[in-house]
Amino acid sequence: MSSKFIERAWSHSCVTMEEKLVLLALAELSDRSGAVITTMAELQAMTNGSESNIDHILGKLAIEQAIISLSKTQTRKQGSIKCKINVGNQHSLPVYATSEPIAKVPQFHKTQVKPLQKSESTGKTINIIELSPNIIESWAEVIMFRSGFASQTNVWASFVEKVKDLGQPLMSQDDINSRLHAHLHSEKNYGQNKGFKNKQNTSKMSPNQAFKKKMANFNFDFDD
Repeated sequence: MSSKFIERAWSHSCVTMEEKLVLLALAELSDRSGAVITTMAELQAMTNGSESNIDHILGKLAIEQAIISLSKTQTRKQGSIKCKINVGNQHSLPVYATSEPIAKVPQFHKTQVKPLQKSESTGKTINIIELSPNIIESWAEVIMFRSGFASQTNVWASFVEKVKDLGQPLMSQDDINSRLHAHLHSEKNYGQNKGFKNKQNTSKMSPNQAFKKKMANFNFDFDD
């Protein structure tokens, strides 16, 4: 498993949620070079998708979007799948091929160079009025997926209603992220109090639930 390809799969915005689930499953199964050897049954267990739907998505990712490269010898009809993840490779050009030579800084300038403050890179502001209860924002999709609420528009709609009731037209990205985490935590506790937790303890966790739980707890830091 390579967190590098999981991060690239998340950052790719040209796929639907169903396609992203398949892409995330492939990233979960990939090695450090992006190579994947799996089976149709394994992908079905991880994504809870049908064989025909997964087969269609693999074709779209390989042919229309060139996100993965399917092996010519792979036999999807027999259940065997070999491929390589290409997503994000277009952004990995060598530094020496895209940058100009760096001139030496004169000695008298060195004391004037100051590092950028952290707050300058995290100052994004969200317009609360423009949030739609029917469309989950891309930044919220990641948080909701990792919390086990992927594609649940009803949960997102209730959150949008709450933040709009605050009467703040603008809110910082950090602030709204914290409020979304708190809202999802509250929703999860509410579900457990309704008996969801007892149901999970008396029944075996499905492969799809196990995959979502593992992805929710995964640390998306790059590795080499």
